[in-house]
Amino acid sequence: MKELQDISILMVSMDTGLLKAGGAGDVIDRHKKYAQNLKRLDIIVFGKSEDKYNNLADNCKVYGAGKNLFSFFKAKQLAINLCKKYKYNLIDTQDPHWTGLLGLILKKKFDTKLEIHFHGDFWQNKIWLAESWKNKIYNYLQNKIVSQVDAIRVVNPRIKEKLVNDGISSAKIKVINTPVNEAEFVKEVDDNKINKIKNKYNNKKIVFFVGRLVTAKNLLFLLEVVKLLGRKRKDFVLLLAGQGEDKDSLDNFINNNSLEESAFLLGPKTHQELINYFKASYLHILLSTNESFGKTVIEAGMSGLASLASRTLGPSFIINNSQDGWLVDINDLKATVDKLNTLLDSPEEVSLAGQKAKENFVKHYGQVHSFEKVKGFWKEIVNEQL
Repeated sequence: MKELQDISILMVSMDTGLLKAGGAGDVIDRHKKYAQNLKRLDIIVFGKSEDKYNNLADNCKVYGAGKNLFSFFKAKQLAINLCKKYKYNLIDTQDPHWTGLLGLILKKKFDTKLEIHFHGDFWQNKIWLAESWKNKIYNYLQNKIVSQVDAIRVVNPRIKEKLVNDGISSAKIKVINTPVNEAEFVKEVDDNKINKIKNKYNNKKIVFFVGRLVTAKNLLFLLEVVKLLGRKRKDFVLLLAGQGEDKDSLDNFINNNSLEESAFLLGPKTHQELINYFKASYLHILLSTNESFGKTVIEAGMSGLASLASRTLGPSFIINNSQDGWLVDINDLKATVDKLNTLLDSPEEVSLAGQKAKENFVKHYGQVHSFEKVKGFWKEIVNEQL
């Protein structure tokens, strides 16, 4: 039986934060910790940082494959060269789409084990399919790939349930949430930095979103909520941290609807900056149409900040409604405006929910618990114990 220190893994990822010296969120530290337990860990990243690389450790290197028409073929050749050199025991891919397709090619060429992740609610999801014509291509790919893999990691038991209902073996599916380093969020922060954020927005109540600026996050709907509620009250602002393909359309909506004093696009923020914004905010908000886990709900909660979220798979699983956060139906404009309005008038209730979220999420979603599950799953896959 192979132990972790005897196992070499090649990951294929879409997370460009792995190519940046400071990383995005805790992604760098998380993968360094993975590498510490393995013989070798290499990572190929589809992203805009073509030809760049990042050494995370002596036994861990990240390679950028670029993000253009030829990136897949570049990544494929790079992966083949690495597989020949290091003879990996496992290929670990971030999704069942392009990264999963590359993983399947490598599995067949080198007869190695293949694990794919479902970080999103992609399986049998009509809302996701309707969001973009590209998703129809992704759906075709995942239907071809899923049945041929050795193991599947999902972040929500309901995704596992859907896969099992479609004939995928339950034994090869493991539910493991993305590790969240609770120590980073529960520690004390510089009050001066918190006050600086609050003062910048005239001490109005901050409603905070953090994530990719993409269609699935439903941010135009969120701005519509702010627009309608802004007609009733002026004591809050919406801050949106992140970057993505929808930035221009969000900018246009803000300008065309005179929301320049109500909604602000902050751009990307460092991990520590995000923690400061969590601490400075009144409420975290996530109104996605498709959310399989909702890591930012966990991070906000660990910071003592409660969330208002749409009733998608992830938040519905994480949040105890009206106890440590609140849920609203997807795209229910009136209900969302009314609930946000009520919460802005209920500071004690919001504060208490934040305290409960901190207690519950640290207990159930801490890093150590998730790390052990990940490491155990890798051993099971490589040693054919599923």
